[in-house]
Amino acid sequence: MVLKKENEIQKIIQKLGPDLFQKIKEANKIADIGCAHGVLLFLLHTKLEKPKEGLYGFDVSKKFIAEAKKNFKNIYYWNFNQKRKWPQKFDVIFALDVIEHLENPQIFLKNIHSLMKNGGFLVLSTPNIHSFSRFIQGSQWFGFKDKTHKNFYCRASLFFLLKQEGLKIKKYKTLSSTTWPFYNWIISLFGLGGQVLLLAEKYD
Repeated sequence: MVLKKENEIQKIIQKLGPDLFQKIKEANKIADIGCAHGVLLFLLHTKLEKPKEGLYGFDVSKKFIAEAKKNFKNIYYWNFNQKRKWPQKFDVIFALDVIEHLENPQIFLKNIHSLMKNGGFLVLSTPNIHSFSRFIQGSQWFGFKDKTHKNFYCRASLFFLLKQEGLKIKKYKTLSSTTWPFYNWIISLFGLGGQVLLLAEKYD
């Protein structure tokens, strides 16, 4: 599992556009599913001036939870493969590079749906099984080399899964992060980037 750095998270927020930025600005409660050390929460607090009391993190790693708790009090354990109810509802939920690690994505998305306010946003990222790099690299593709990955997704499978759980995709992009900017632009333009980024809304 590769943990995202602050600049990578900033790029995701920028790529998904002004609707997400505005929702974050207006949000009272934001959750990071798979929060690890709390890098995303730190960015939201320091760069976007979100109060710490409205920021929540969830993870399965007790080590990560202990690290994140050094800066944020609302950090909790959660096994994402199991059903769970939570008393708070969130305006925005981030789930970056989580769903590919789960044996049962349907339970995970049901939980996400139950955590969201009506009109709330989900920000999700995951490796793109239909990426150009996967076709070129085959078994050496980064998504296959991480043995903790249980499932892989493309545009069609993600649209289907999210629609089943009452989530409408507002924006779908792919991201390529090589050192060649023109290549990255072309690959992403045709939806062939190595990583999927999507913004979904709870519509019921």
